[in-house]
Amino acid sequence: MKLVLSTLFCVTLLLHLGCSKPISDKTIAIQPLGEVDTGMIHSVQSILESNYQCKVIVLPKVDLPQHCFINVKSPRYRADKLLVFLKENKPAEVDHIIGLTAKDISTTKRDNLGQVKKPTSRYQDFGIFGLGNLPGPACVVSTFRLA
Repeated sequence: MKLVLSTLFCVTLLLHLGCSKPISDKTIAIQPLGEVDTGMIHSVQSILESNYQCKVIVLPKVDLPQHCFINVKSPRYRADKLLVFLKENKPAEVDHIIGLTAKDISTTKRDNLGQVKKPTSRYQDFGIFGLGNLPGPACVVSTFRLA
């Protein structure tokens, strides 16, 4: 349930701020990244379709890109790099793409001046539930921290 709420939050922001089309005219793609529970994928698809009355497609599973992998504090994938990957691989007929993974993802937390928050050891590689670009076509959500 937490994953569905996290995904809905990301999608709500993307849909309302991401482009000028009415929501019902948009197409959202769910991109499974690595091994993701098919029941979870179908639940997210169903809830998005019923809440937004838009077309939701599920793309074929792809492996998580190796260039996004890091092992600073623990093995994780950089969410910012996954967003770039998703944006670059978004099909032209899709308005928004949601990367869904069971692996741990992270980002760097910064202060108002753009510096890594202190203590750096904690915030340089900070584990997160999800990340999205606003405005932008992509977000990534992880089930890792929801278990």
